[in-house]
Amino acid sequence: MPIEWAAASALAAVYEPAAVAANFRRLDRLGLASPYGFVEAIDYSQPDAETGAPDPTGVVVSTCMAHHQGMTLIALANALGGGAMVERFHADLRVTATELLLQERAPRRRLAAAPRPAND
Repeated sequence: MPIEWAAASALAAVYEPAAVAANFRRLDRLGLASPYGFVEAIDYSQPDAETGAPDPTGVVVSTCMAHHQGMTLIALANALGGGAMVERFHADLRVTATELLLQERAPRRRLAAAPRPAND
């Protein structure tokens, strides 16, 4: 796992709330908590200065991006509110008009013909 994102944990709260709570406690112990919420991430891919190997303790990415804080709050509110935020999202007419696209499956087979080349 090269990077562990704090905000990504919150997205799983609706499915595994106890595991997410335990992970938030672990992230707090690792130093990701800040006065503004959890900082961005821990990057395990950064090389150790002496050995050049990836640092097993990780490097804390000490930024707080407002949109990630908002995503975390919405995900937790959705988990605590029984999916209310998903219902609100799908109640928006702009989303309702495109819901079929959200259900569209990716093609399982290759395309029969190659895409057209770009016009030069």
